[in-house]
Amino acid sequence: MPHMLIRRHAVIAFGAWVALAVSGSARADATGGDPFGSLQWPDLKREFFGTAKVVFDDRVMVRGPAFAEDPMNVPVSVSATGLPDIETLVVFVDRNPIRKVLEFQPLAALASVGFRFKLEQASPVRAAARTKDGVWHVGGTLVDSSGGGCTVSGATRKDGSWSQTLGQRAARCSRAARWAARPPRGCA
Repeated sequence: MPHMLIRRHAVIAFGAWVALAVSGSARADATGGDPFGSLQWPDLKREFFGTAKVVFDDRVMVRGPAFAEDPMNVPVSVSATGLPDIETLVVFVDRNPIRKVLEFQPLAALASVGFRFKLEQASPVRAAARTKDGVWHVGGTLVDSSGGGCTVSGATRKDGSWSQTLGQRAARCSRAARWAARPPRGCA
């Protein structure tokens, strides 16, 4: 009788292990192997990269706060200086209404940028660097938020003029920055 009890427990334990293994692989399949487990990842991958090769890469570093105290002003920095021959750097947010935050062609500058943006809700913030071989290297960080950064207009923009500046950016070049070869145009 005790032998049967041990066998029954072994069968139950094996069944539980199989159920966990199957549910874990189903989740990995549903997220396309995304390290954040985001169900949006397969759609984002298709939208931003099409059929190009995409790899998750720790050399694409995205730094942001663990919690965005002010979702209308979230500081983030991105660095892909560990990768050679970067042609384009794209930053996007899984759960923002306008997902693409910025696109940057480093040219002769370092593939590193710091900026602030609005965050609708807790979400992975990702950066993708395309190298000359056409491969997209993706890194990211999870930024938690109470939300509302994209839906609440700023006090100075209640007149609806926000749409006139949507997509515009401003930047400053620092002479102290180390340029890879030469300073970009306008930053000498």
